Amino acid sequence: MKTLLTAGLISMICAIGLQAQSGGGEAPPSSNGSADSGPPPTTTRMDVERVLTGGLKDRDAYVRPGSVTLPYFPKQLRDAGIKGSVVVEVEVDSNNAVGSPRVIKSDHPELDMLAIETVLNWKYVTGVVNGHNVRSRLQVTVTYDPTASAADNKVRMAKLKGKPSKDLPELYQYDQAPDLVRRCKAVYPYELLMKGKTGSASVSFIVDPTGNARAAEVKKASQPEFGTATVAMVEAWTFEPAMKDGKPCWALLTFEQIFNRISADAPIDQVTGKLVDDINADRVKIINYAEADTTPKPIYQVGPELPEDLRKSGKGAEAQIEFIVDHNGRVQLARIVQSNHAGFGWAAATAVSRWVFSPAIKDGEPAYVRVKVPMIYEAPKKK
Repeated sequence: MKTLLTAGLISMICAIGLQAQSGGGEAPPSSNGSADSGPPPTTTRMDVERVLTGGLKDRDAYVRPGSVTLPYFPKQLRDAGIKGSVVVEVEVDSNNAVGSPRVIKSDHPELDMLAIETVLNWKYVTGVVNGHNVRSRLQVTVTYDPTASAADNKVRMAKLKGKPSKDLPELYQYDQAPDLVRRCKAVYPYELLMKGKTGSASVSFIVDPTGNARAAEVKKASQPEFGTATVAMVEAWTFEPAMKDGKPCWALLTFEQIFNRISADAPIDQVTGKLVDDINADRVKIINYAEADTTPKPIYQVGPELPEDLRKSGKGAEAQIEFIVDHNGRVQLARIVQSNHAGFGWAAATAVSRWVFSPAIKDGEPAYVRVKVPMIYEAPKKK
């Protein structure tokens, strides 16, 4: 069940302050004399439509996207007639990691966070100068047009195809499969990741007529933590619902998540994998939040998706999540320190793993900083 960050529903408390800031403020501090030193970052401007329909010309491609997905455009905003463009600037470092987003121009504030999320979830190939990868800046224009939704359905990149099993009840029979339009990665259980443990988990879940993923259940898991992490991931996904006779309907789906550092859909990318190796080899310095000269400030945040059993119980829940903010302001290695509800703990860790901050600065350089965030769900009071 999708949650809203409203007073009395989800309360997130920590010393760094958790109100999402406007992307139109000052740009986060940039690296000076870091591993990405060299010529000042060059800003490249790009329009999403040009990329999707054939890419950029070479002269524009100082830094270019390696892969893109269409921007998620919620049905509620489309139905309300909200439309416009958002220009987002991001920085891409020499390892192709993207971060430090800020909104340069926006036609509607409702679209700002959606555009930031879209641009941050792309994969990038940075610029090359004298044979070396260099830090680059990129400005991307993301356009939201309610009239384009029909065309979008034809080119969605994360589409679940196929027909429902004939063994399923009539409730789950559909003519058109649901489209996965907003996804996130699973949180790799910290202790298993640091020990190099691999495995997989299969889950089943329901997509309701509004496109919400819910009621996920573990069918098989090589480790219990892989199963609960996968459940939290799929329940954070959003779909265009399945259709039957031209109307939205229910669908029952299954999904298998692989947990390793090799497969294309693994939760760990090259940047995170290197950080894990550096931590295990004691090659990286991670400072505490209070040690930073400039502390990380939140730029993009989402709330946890409440597990269905918690929502129905009428009870509250608490969790404490620890994570590292890297040189690009991205959250790395989110883990549950403690939680009085296992499902809520994994939902909270999954949400936190999607957050973005301005980088922390120590002695004039970007720094890795460790942060702990208490997260509290307060159940609505009965009337």
